[in-house]
This record gives sequence, C-alpha cells and structure tokens, in this order.
Amino acid sequence: MWLIKEITNKCAEKVQHLMQENGNLKKYFTQNTWETARTVFEVRTNMVKLDCNFGHRESKCCICCICGDKESTEHIFECVGSRGSQLTQQTYLRIIQPGGPEFTKDKAEEIIKEIRTIIKERKQIQDILNKNMDESLSLHSRGVSSMDPTTTTTTTTTTTTTTTIF
Repeated sequence: MWLIKEITNKCAEKVQHLMQENGNLKKYFTQNTWETARTVFEVRTNMVKLDCNFGHRESKCCICCICGDKESTEHIFECVGSRGSQLTQQTYLRIIQPGGPEFTKDKAEEIIKEIRTIIKERKQIQDILNKNMDESLSLHSRGVSSMDPTTTTTTTTTTTTTTTIF
C-alpha cells in the first residue's frame, strides 16, 4: 500500500502545475499539428525524452552534458547550451501555464522544432561522452593510459545474418 502512495505522490509532484486545470481538451491540441501538440504535452508533463524524466533522477544521467547542472525539462530552457535560441525561462512558463501555451501556430511549430533539435543534440553529445567514457574505462582496466599517444583503438563491427528455410 505504501508503494502505491509513493508512486501517486511522485506522479502528482511531476505534474503539479497541471493539477488546477480542468480535464477539457486544450486548444494547443486542436490548433496545432500532432507533432507540435505532442511536444507541448511532453513539456507540460515532464515527459520530454531526457533520462532524468524516466526514473534516472539520482544517476549521473541527470547531469547536463553541457553545463554540469542538474538536468530537467525546465533546465533545457535555462541552460547556457540553449542560449541564443527561443528556449528561455519565459517560453517554458508560457508552455506550462494553465490551459497551455497561447502561441500562434507558426510560432508554436518554430519553438517545438527548436526543442526537438536541442534534445536531439543533447542526446548526441551524451552518447559521445558515454562512448568516450566507456573507451577510457576499457583502456584503464587493461592498464593502458588513454593519454598514451602510442595507443590506438580499433573498433571492428561484425554483422551476422541468419537465414531460415521453411
């Protein structure tokens, strides 16, 4: 029973800003493309594809790969890596406001495209950092310094095809 209560509390905490809203269909669902509406919903419910939004809150995955601060949906609008873009704290607040954002269709699509691009770029950076970390740990476990200029790393990919005949 305590587990159900804990899960309920975590869920309520995640979407607390939505709790005062009625359950009616929001304008942003009917006035925008499906892709735009889906991304607005993801931002409003902290379901943007970031590890920290999917059960990894306490792991190293929740550290921003650009600035080193704690990563969250809100953080992508504040991060120095998003500067020079339309992703600002004010934009985030407009998206999560009761009833949803009041952007024109074109402006909403422009902002959503930028959100998707920044999330994709962050994922690519994180993948590169993880790969480099894995290679460094692998070299370290073999007693080889990753700073050793005489050491080269070669990656070989093997593809196996299996054919089943009926």
